[in-house]
Amino acid sequence: MKNLGEILFRATVGALSRLPLPVHYALCGIPAFLAEHVLRYRRFVVERNIENSFPDKSDKERREIRHGFYRHFGEIIAETIWLGSCKAGDERVKKHLSIRDVQPLLEAWNGDSSVMVMTSHAGNWELTGLIFDCGTQMPFTQAQVGEVYKKLKSPMWDRFMQDNRTTPLKDTGFTNLIESQDVLRFAVRHRNEKLLYVFPNDQFPYKGAASCEIESFMNQPTLALTGGAQLACKLNMTVIYLGMRRDRRGHYTYTFDTICRDAGETTAQAIMEGFYERLQRDIEAQPENYLWSHKRWKQIENNYKNK
Repeated sequence: MKNLGEILFRATVGALSRLPLPVHYALCGIPAFLAEHVLRYRRFVVERNIENSFPDKSDKERREIRHGFYRHFGEIIAETIWLGSCKAGDERVKKHLSIRDVQPLLEAWNGDSSVMVMTSHAGNWELTGLIFDCGTQMPFTQAQVGEVYKKLKSPMWDRFMQDNRTTPLKDTGFTNLIESQDVLRFAVRHRNEKLLYVFPNDQFPYKGAASCEIESFMNQPTLALTGGAQLACKLNMTVIYLGMRRDRRGHYTYTFDTICRDAGETTAQAIMEGFYERLQRDIEAQPENYLWSHKRWKQIENNYKNK
């Protein structure tokens, strides 16, 4: 149930979302500056992650990555607020998002099984729900897409983010926003249907989640969530990596890359190794485009704090 504070917050954000995106960009430097220099939002985590990921870079180069990340973080906030005013087929969306190399996804869908699309926190993950609504004809409907998300601790923020992410899709028949702990039950209920699962995979494994260790991702041993990969193996899915390159402010390009044709013939470990190999390639190409404030390597961070 929404309280007065939540109602006022939604009304304020709703009004702001109707501003043109260039206006949001003109203002986004304010939260970026505050986060980096005043509030110092997760500065320790950001700096340590960058230092460990790029040990061969100079201090100046790492500071530039940090500054670029916070600038990009401000743009993510702007784009996320703006997203709340978008609708399906919105011409504004087509100006900011494009798809390249869609053939791997089309070939996967033309197979006999469902498809797993693995995503990350590179680019603006909040816009992922629009990947099938930016001008490229897809052979499936929004009703055949299942988007997986991790429930937020705050009920208010969880409700807001769910609604905001799916605002442009409400007129397309989209109803399959799936909480991560409900994925298996959802898959069992829909086992006789061909679906496309959009699954975030670069989060630190939460308590009780299936995981494996990747020997080296960004020069560090990394624990990886394997729930999505295990589901793909059980259902013999084709697994696709979704890359999100930032071309310039306000424009992203999506790319699709096949990790495996039939997950039933490989292992969850091998799938996750393939996922992180591709993600590392994208991060090294655009370091500022990744969510460095995410506690991706918690054990390493704790070791530093205990020194």
